[in-house]
Amino acid sequence: MLHWSELDYERFNLKTAKIYVDEDIDIQTLLTDFRKKQGQLLIAKCDTSYKQSLNKLFDEGFFVTDTILKFSMDVDSSLYDKYDDSSIEVQVADKSISHKLGEITKEAFQDYQSHYHNNPYLDSTRCDEVYEDWAKNLVIRDGMADVVYACRYNGNIAGFASLKVQKEVAVAGLLCVDPEFEGEGVAKILHQKRFEWCRDHEIRKFQINTSINNQSYINLLMNMGYRFHSAVYVLHLNNF
Repeated sequence: MLHWSELDYERFNLKTAKIYVDEDIDIQTLLTDFRKKQGQLLIAKCDTSYKQSLNKLFDEGFFVTDTILKFSMDVDSSLYDKYDDSSIEVQVADKSISHKLGEITKEAFQDYQSHYHNNPYLDSTRCDEVYEDWAKNLVIRDGMADVVYACRYNGNIAGFASLKVQKEVAVAGLLCVDPEFEGEGVAKILHQKRFEWCRDHEIRKFQINTSINNQSYINLLMNMGYRFHSAVYVLHLNNF
């Protein structure tokens, strides 16, 4: 089923749809619907184990723009305890600080190559804005996250983190720390706060997805006790 992306249309001025591919995909029917509705960019996510579906996508001109690795941890088995640092305050973020969240993300993700960047026909400047826009919309648009926490260090917003529950699994969203406050334990505290939220809401599984290119973060997750469980290709099809 096609899901049309208003945000991508606003950013790239391209009518963009997204799909999650299963093993029984009817690619011809899907593409007919996409072209009938004058779609211009189709972004697909497909588990790397679905070889037959992947070959169908490749045959139609889709190309890989990223590989996402999925890691998970049982909330009850996590080693996170409640933080205790009087210099750090954690609050639920709201739209009044959306601009600051965007600023932090822009700085933290400078030079980061997303799957959009790996599509040579998309404007690179617009691609750079993806994560900044994502951060702002976490607290502006309904449904982007179930909770967003902002961390203040000595009164200054030092970072933030979001999560969204999908099928009884808490999926980590964006987590950013202002480079000025790196090494102050901000990221650890934001991780702890998300686990507290999961326990309070009886969510037992926590999942983090990250690009295969994010090696330092992958190593951090493994050291923190997360377990790898699957990988997903991100693929694009240009129709413009």
